[in-house]
Amino acid sequence: MLLLKRSRINPVSKKQEIKNTEWKALGRYLTKHRAKGRCEIPRCEERFKLSAHHIIFRRFNLHNAANCLIVCGHHHSHHEWGSGIPMSAEQALVFVVKLNKEHDIDPNITGSSIK
Repeated sequence: MLLLKRSRINPVSKKQEIKNTEWKALGRYLTKHRAKGRCEIPRCEERFKLSAHHIIFRRFNLHNAANCLIVCGHHHSHHEWGSGIPMSAEQALVFVVKLNKEHDIDPNITGSSIK
């Protein structure tokens, strides 16, 4: 029997893989210390399928706590099966500043600076 090696159609570069790992670390940190294990969208109490969401598109390399909102799968989806973020990017940025101040989190913290 011939075993084929699995490969990605669009492989991820080593640099992008490091960024992804750091973003996930930041998401875990903020989920625990700022979101307290819940979706940060007001009036959403979801505790499952939480992930870090870039407020300003990730292609602008703003991978810090000031540009990160912890959301559930329903709010992270921008397609027909989810509602997406129910606020503008400007509103979300102001909201995150408030959350960071409330929980004494440095807005410039990144995944690479988390111990």
